[in-house]
Amino acid sequence: MLENRSWKCWAVGLALCVVGCGSGADDIGAAGAGGSGGGSQLDLPSSLTFETPATLTMIPGEAREVTVVASPARSYPVHFVLLGQFEDASLDRSEATTGEDGRATIQLVAPTVPTTFSLRASVGDSVTAQAGVSVSASGFASLQVEPSYSGKREITGWVASVRAGSTCAELVGNPPPDGDLKSGAVAGQIPQVEGVPIGPVLAVGLRSGYYIYGCKEISKLTPGEINTTVVPVSDVPVKVDETDLLVSLTLDSSSEPWNQTFANTLSEAGMAALGGASDDVSALLEDMQLVTPTTQDATAFDAQSTAADWHGALTAALGGANVAPTIIRDKIAAFMQAGAKNLTGAAFEGSLVSAGKGSGQATFELATIAGMDAETAGFSTTNNASWQSDPGDTVLLGTKLYTIPSMLFTAMALGPAKDAAPTAISVPGALGDLLACDDVAAALVAAGEKPGQSYAGCDGVCTKTLCRAALSAQWERVKQATADSGSPAATLVLSATGLADVDQYARPTSFYGTWVGTVAIGAKKNNVSGSATGSEPPPPK
Repeated sequence: MLENRSWKCWAVGLALCVVGCGSGADDIGAAGAGGSGGGSQLDLPSSLTFETPATLTMIPGEAREVTVVASPARSYPVHFVLLGQFEDASLDRSEATTGEDGRATIQLVAPTVPTTFSLRASVGDSVTAQAGVSVSASGFASLQVEPSYSGKREITGWVASVRAGSTCAELVGNPPPDGDLKSGAVAGQIPQVEGVPIGPVLAVGLRSGYYIYGCKEISKLTPGEINTTVVPVSDVPVKVDETDLLVSLTLDSSSEPWNQTFANTLSEAGMAALGGASDDVSALLEDMQLVTPTTQDATAFDAQSTAADWHGALTAALGGANVAPTIIRDKIAAFMQAGAKNLTGAAFEGSLVSAGKGSGQATFELATIAGMDAETAGFSTTNNASWQSDPGDTVLLGTKLYTIPSMLFTAMALGPAKDAAPTAISVPGALGDLLACDDVAAALVAAGEKPGQSYAGCDGVCTKTLCRAALSAQWERVKQATADSGSPAATLVLSATGLADVDQYARPTSFYGTWVGTVAIGAKKNNVSGSATGSEPPPPK
């Protein structure tokens, strides 16, 4: 843990080598177990404290003994290190072992110039204590730090801190690490920092949690008195680069824009259902022949279909010349149109995860649309997104989703199909119930080659099975209609704006707002809109 720091030697009677150099270190851990000052991780104290918990006030060059107390009291190796702007300060040693009373004492020599820094003690990697050190030849003051805040975030309390040797502009982070001298206060009270050195320019920081912060530089204090300064504080920007939210984009506009945009999808689906046949009856017979188990069966099916005019027999069985030629396509269109109406009020749901520190980019993993699996509905599941924040805890989300229109509409058709045929578990199953394949089988067996058979070796159950298999084959063609035809994918380009809630580190925990977008296929575009919400995912089980 002492890498990248130089060693300086300072003589006090004997030559002692101590940690020196540099400034502004925010945290340097003690050596790990088995290393210098590490101790056994299985034999750690429950607590480690400085005997004098208040800020150590010292004059330049002063030497003072400092004691730490470990509990429960026994022997532990304690590692000591100086942090921050400690200039030429030194320790007589970097390690000490507590006695049976749990106490260990080292000597700290103050630097020769006014400053503030910290002394840290640690046992192992996890048990630590830290004390602020203030050095001045001109005395010390108490400093009350009053906030000036006009924001809307909840004030959970205040932490004021003072750092010498740095300007506010030089501090890194928003908020930066606390200064060496600090004090806290509950909401509604004013923190007061003790032992503030007179002389050096001071950076005074004030924060509530880690999501409201301000800094002010001061140089004139009256020693021995309570001084007051007012620090303007403001909201730390929403840290959108630390996002993991469940997002719901609800469509609350009319379903008509979807129907207008996807109007051609219905006709393309109908053509796919036919599979090149002239009408629905011919398509059903051709597909039944295709799904027969063997070439011999297919030949026998075709021969009997021609000989017995199965086309005429089915036309009569399925409602006559005014109904049968479009009966399958009509039912498919009805299911799809009803499904499209169900998009009103439906939600696009998924997870939003930031892409990295400060990138303003995220990934929107689309999971479901109207409760349907996004992939089943033909949507792109992994989508790039812009994810940014504006003042006032406003967040901005933009993304572009893609879908294969025929897959979207066939997925939406499942609900209406099951409503029409309650015992069905799929759209082909509903078609088989409503057509019905029982009637198809009965008509073909009645016009069959032998009593009880539609063609040699295929009885009524066999014929009914062929009917349902044929409808399944047609439905698969419908699902892939726009994908196989080379039609362009449909896109939904959307922008959402919301008001975010944040945690104590300014990370978004939820948001609520609205979105607007454009749904398009090629040059055909229509506007859609809705509400947008985000929430934290549930904890893992």
